[in-house]
Amino acid sequence: MDHVDQETRIQQAIQALSSGAITSERLAARTFSVPRSTLRGRKGGKETRSHAHISLQRLSADEEDALVRACSQLNAWGWPLRSNTLENLAFKFLKDKGDTRKLGANWYKNFIARNPEITLKRARAISDYRRDDSNFQIVTEWFDLFKTTVSKYDIAEGDIYNMDNKGIMKQVKDNTKVIVSREDPQVSNKQPGDDNEWASIIECIGINGYILPPYIIFEGEHILHEWADERIDRMTCVAISPTGWANAELNLTWLKHFDTYTKPQLRGRYRLLVLDGNSIPISYEFLDYCMQNDIIALCLPPNGTRVLQPLDVGVFGPLAEAYEMTSRLGPRNRDNVQFMLCYQEARNTISSNIPGAWRDAGLSPFNPARILTQYRPKTTPYASFTNENGVRIDVEVGSDLGERINQIVAEVLDVCLSPCPCGYIPLM
Repeated sequence: MDHVDQETRIQQAIQALSSGAITSERLAARTFSVPRSTLRGRKGGKETRSHAHISLQRLSADEEDALVRACSQLNAWGWPLRSNTLENLAFKFLKDKGDTRKLGANWYKNFIARNPEITLKRARAISDYRRDDSNFQIVTEWFDLFKTTVSKYDIAEGDIYNMDNKGIMKQVKDNTKVIVSREDPQVSNKQPGDDNEWASIIECIGINGYILPPYIIFEGEHILHEWADERIDRMTCVAISPTGWANAELNLTWLKHFDTYTKPQLRGRYRLLVLDGNSIPISYEFLDYCMQNDIIALCLPPNGTRVLQPLDVGVFGPLAEAYEMTSRLGPRNRDNVQFMLCYQEARNTISSNIPGAWRDAGLSPFNPARILTQYRPKTTPYASFTNENGVRIDVEVGSDLGERINQIVAEVLDVCLSPCPCGYIPLM
């Protein structure tokens, strides 16, 4: 018998004892088929196991409901939902009420058991080394997600944007990439004492050609007064972090920066922001701000930015070339002001690349085939013939049969091209 049915029978037994219809706990337990010890405990005020468990849960029911809504939104926007993502989102609620203890090893499993509508979702990355159904399906699903999201929220084309956070080398050197992702070995393998200095930039472009003011992040603890040079565009935003990369706090600050600059240009209600989940680790605050301000944060497939993200497809490449050129003309050892002036000069050359970047990513005009042709799996060739009953038969051409067909064709050509007493046998 299930728990709900037993709880009903316990309540009926307690009512019978309270009303005097039954005077013995033993008889009441036997009559309603419930354990006598459980009946005695409940009659004495002991909570049900489920209610007692709720009181021990570190998140309240309202907090769990908010977490479920956040997880559902992430899934709808294409974000992979891993156990660590779930725990990071949950920790926000705990931290807000002063609870800084780590979650237990099985917390996320228990959370999912209580909320079966939530399922963990692993990220499926595009592979550069295979051309099969898997890659083709991942890319197809991306374009389907983009199209259905635009349709569902009735997003105007002018309200679609793409952003990314990249590292940029302050001192350009030979045979090195000057603009890289966070996972690039030039960044991830950087050793203490390495004289390669890096900053990071957050750039955002609109599908209509608009480009937001740059957001530059330096490594450090304080923004220095001398960085406010009058030669630098006053719209340039400068921030600092211990690593020189965006963290959860700076990601949220940038999102508010995005909101400020794009809201006056809003054509509909919603804005669509395409981004790389690897460069923008998701936080509850980031997600909540998006939901509160009608911003749809759509996550690109892992390892897919090279062909699917407009900034990677058509902007960062020309920007790197321009920056490298301007860097070589300037001082070799430059401070942050000189770096910003150099980057500003290079950045002024890229606006003409923006329409082509969206086109080559297959998003404007919407043309998935432009990308899907690169990932369409190779199909096995077939040879067709018609049998004596007029029925077409398709035969798979394996490597052995293919070689034999090529051999026969070669033999026929040799015969046709062989000289004869009257000259060459005509092919036609």
